[in-house]
Amino acid sequence: MRRKLTIGVIAIALLGACALAQGPTRPTGTVHGTVFIAGDDGSRLVIPSLTVSLTGPTHTEVQSDELGNFSFDSVIPGNYTISAEAPGMAATQNIEVAAGSSSEISLRMKLVVVAQSTTVPPAQIRPTQESLRPPILLTNQRSKTCQTSMSTSKACCLWFPALFVARMA
Repeated sequence: MRRKLTIGVIAIALLGACALAQGPTRPTGTVHGTVFIAGDDGSRLVIPSLTVSLTGPTHTEVQSDELGNFSFDSVIPGNYTISAEAPGMAATQNIEVAAGSSSEISLRMKLVVVAQSTTVPPAQIRPTQESLRPPILLTNQRSKTCQTSMSTSKACCLWFPALFVARMA
């Protein structure tokens, strides 16, 4: 009996020590919302399976579900930037997360300008057969070459309303 009492006291002491070792829990907030693009008629078109990032005192990422919804739980209070990117579209919004609060975010994707350039050194540029062909001549009136020397220059002439196209063969 005495042995059972000793084991019970030790168990209670260990449980109490574990509870004190954890310390007070820090209050957190939540962030949830929907990622979407605006339709021509003003309707919301959701974007499923998109990575949404929350960056601030901590950084975390989640995937939007099939309805475009996302949720960040147990967020440490502070100022954050919430963002999402897809090819040709992006969204960014600043938010403040307060302890014990839940923030609702509507994250609207907008088109972004994608600029890309490539520099090719002149030594690597080589003409192709297509680039060596004579250029297409566009005029508003019939070309004298096409009118007078069709048989000698092998010119191919086509007449379109208000546009004359001649290609030298």
